[in-house]
Amino acid sequence: MLLIILLLLALAVIIFGSLLALRPREDHYGKIEKMLESGREEEAEELIENLRKTNPDDPVLLSFSGDLAMQKADFNKAVDEYEKALKSPVYSTRFNAHETNRKLGDLYWNFGRMEEALETFLYLLRLDPDAQGIPVKIAELATATGNLEIAIPYLEKVLSLENTEPHKLAYAVSLFETGKQNEAIRLMEELMALQPDNMNYKLYFTAMCQTNHFDEGRKMLPSLLSYFSDDSMSLLLFRMGLYFHSKLGLWDVLIIFLDKGIQDKLGSPNIIRELRYYLLLVYLKLEKFQEASRVFEILKKDDPDYRDLAKLKIFIDEIDLEPTFKPQKSFDQIFTEAFANLFPQRLVYALSGFQKDYSVSFEKFFSKTDSGWEVKPEYAPPNLARSSAAFLGYSVDELAAFGGRSMSYLGYNAVSKHEVKEAGTVEIQAEKKDASKLKALFSIRQMKNEPTLSDIFISNFIHELTERKKDMGYILTNASLSEQAEKTVLDSKMVNVITGQKLMELVVDFENSKRFQRK
Repeated sequence: MLLIILLLLALAVIIFGSLLALRPREDHYGKIEKMLESGREEEAEELIENLRKTNPDDPVLLSFSGDLAMQKADFNKAVDEYEKALKSPVYSTRFNAHETNRKLGDLYWNFGRMEEALETFLYLLRLDPDAQGIPVKIAELATATGNLEIAIPYLEKVLSLENTEPHKLAYAVSLFETGKQNEAIRLMEELMALQPDNMNYKLYFTAMCQTNHFDEGRKMLPSLLSYFSDDSMSLLLFRMGLYFHSKLGLWDVLIIFLDKGIQDKLGSPNIIRELRYYLLLVYLKLEKFQEASRVFEILKKDDPDYRDLAKLKIFIDEIDLEPTFKPQKSFDQIFTEAFANLFPQRLVYALSGFQKDYSVSFEKFFSKTDSGWEVKPEYAPPNLARSSAAFLGYSVDELAAFGGRSMSYLGYNAVSKHEVKEAGTVEIQAEKKDASKLKALFSIRQMKNEPTLSDIFISNFIHELTERKKDMGYILTNASLSEQAEKTVLDSKMVNVITGQKLMELVVDFENSKRFQRK
């Protein structure tokens, strides 16, 4: 009976000990999170600093330190801490790289560090191609810097999720300025239907009519001229009118348009002078020499050196049978030149107000191709081909760093590194981070000429594991397995071959951690 009681007590001790061993470790991260949420900043800072003494590269602690700096409005420190977290060589399942990148991108944007902001937002799309709000940022930055061909695909992404008027307008402007005028006109018609009294929409629409919608543009001008009263805008609108009427060949209608403009703008000498000059040209074109002579005398009295006024006197005198001398320029040449540059370059974009003076080298992130601008592979959402190419391009040192990062990603600690003689191969010994101390050997192999692993290759690796007294072996490679090699791996239960999609995840994680090493 005593023996049974002792056995039961021993069993209870074992079970209790097992339960203690199975208890979750104290959740320091959760504590810090609650401290920050409740405004206990000093306690949070003390706990973070204590934990960082033993884990200086812990990305979660670094990120919390950044959050703490944000709460204290120490934004420069927040940037430093977030950058350290993102380039940390330690991988943690608790670290939210996406959220940290988002915070950092917003800080860069607010500090006017636009190129770094763009790089961050592109990396966010690498982590999550469907990330909410990020295409908006890229679209707005590309539009503001005049990179409209790059802005278009991101604006399309934004509009597919949320059809907002400002982004629809930006899309219309971008389409127009990149040669897709009819699509832009259609979008402006949709916007004007939504807001019939929006005079800015009517202005952009009228400016877009410069390509082949001359009559629609001409008919929109009277309401615009009555709404926009300042001289610079009035002058631009009158020039639009000159352009539309000339393209349509409506010379008599243009005379009425100019006469009305002169009467309406009697208090604006510069505008009156310009309108009279064009009125003179039209009268001469129509061979109405008496009217031309009357307008010429008014212009000459006001400013005898105005534009081509002196030369035009010769053509007025053509009413005589014998003009005094032959002019250097023909009237047709003067007339054509006067009507040629009435629309300033990129007028629609200039009127839209989207442009801002940001210094961003988009060529760093995008390449020009036959089909347009494409984001460079290192900033594009990952795929197997790009990841495999990146992996094959790693130097021996980069392979070693990649191996160390991958071990951390899979829950191991590095013990020592062994460089094998053959090129493109690095082996690293590791052990599990938890109490089991599972020993493993990581073999990182670039298979450039033989992209297939044979069963002999796997058998030799198993033999190496046994000799080195390792419990597990990991082969990280771009190669595929032969059918017999796959069977050997399954039978061994001590070898994991990481290739394909999983290797892509490790490469993407490694590339993201390298991001700040260039700085």
